[in-house]
Amino acid sequence: MSPQILVVGTGSIGIVYSMLLTRAGAECSCICRSNYTAATTAGFTVHSTIFGTETFRPKAVYASIEEAVAEKNGNSGMCYDFILVATKAFPSSSLTGDGSSAEVAGSSSSSSSIAASITPLVTATTTLQGQRTAIVLIQNGLGIERDYRARFPHSPIISCVAYLPTTQTAPGIVHHTEVERLQIGVYPRISDRGEGDGSNSKSNSDSKSDHSLFSNPDDAAITARFAALVRTGGATAEIHADIQIARWRKLIGNAAWSPICALARCRDLEFLAAQTAQATPSTSTSESAALTTTATAQPLAREVVQRVMEEVVSVARAAGYAGEIGAADVEMQMARSAGRMWPGVEPSMLADVRAGRRMEVEAVLGGVVRVARAVGVEVPRLECLYTLLLGLDWAMRGGE
Repeated sequence: MSPQILVVGTGSIGIVYSMLLTRAGAECSCICRSNYTAATTAGFTVHSTIFGTETFRPKAVYASIEEAVAEKNGNSGMCYDFILVATKAFPSSSLTGDGSSAEVAGSSSSSSSIAASITPLVTATTTLQGQRTAIVLIQNGLGIERDYRARFPHSPIISCVAYLPTTQTAPGIVHHTEVERLQIGVYPRISDRGEGDGSNSKSNSDSKSDHSLFSNPDDAAITARFAALVRTGGATAEIHADIQIARWRKLIGNAAWSPICALARCRDLEFLAAQTAQATPSTSTSESAALTTTATAQPLAREVVQRVMEEVVSVARAAGYAGEIGAADVEMQMARSAGRMWPGVEPSMLADVRAGRRMEVEAVLGGVVRVARAVGVEVPRLECLYTLLLGLDWAMRGGE
């Protein structure tokens, strides 16, 4: 029997991975909102520089999780092997400075509310495929797994980090470019560093965790099964014993470029180019001054971005990843940006600002700031970006 997968969140990421899993022979059902009509009438279309152009139809399309629950209640034999959550990450709680939890305001679409909604769809015992329902999270940021682990203590939680530049240009139509890379790991993993997301932060720079250990051997086998499906669909799937290392590495770039581009209202390469253009003096300025100003503007912008990245690295190292994360990760992120084609990429927060959507401020920035306070690392640039983005997000939601 084909693996049964429910995809919650059919934005551009959810659509692409639905396509890949369908290619692998899985039967994917999708929860759709704004693109529900398009999905039911014409299916989804992906235009990819890597995978080509393909139109596909999910096994079933639901307008809400409640609708999917109602159908399952009417079909006692219906079981999902994987529930893939690809929504924006809005943790219902974040770490405070002492490592405890605090409620996050404005979390009506929070991870905890989604976890509660899908509870009737999660099978705690084995399915027809011989496994419990696994929760797969393809989301940004730190601490995104905690609400699901609290709700499903005995279910496999598969945490994923995706590198997939995509844009949904029209309802149900996605354009994908540059790269596709999915990093996968079980949550939590066993190590001497707590959960690795700052929920049990301490400095362990001289200690080594056993990266061959998982929270549950059965969970590791289920994770390998999901990775095999992704690979069969033609994509990459790298299994990590400690997925939090991959989360921290992605945050190095994401926590810098995403808020900066959102505030500047331009893509990464546009941001660098704008610094030079704005800094060029008028024709009345001396030639030597003009050359000096133009020459220093772009390096200054690059330095600002790089210093933000270095703050993320400092936090990760203090949280126990000194042996895995360092200056080379910053250099890689800076080189990746420099090597892009004009006009660069549109980070998720910039896309959200342009579309008037809520941003993942807590998952991307708030988590890092709180872990920094828990481990005693000063992050003035990240704190500045965090408070500015909170204000912008609040204003975009009409002050709610």
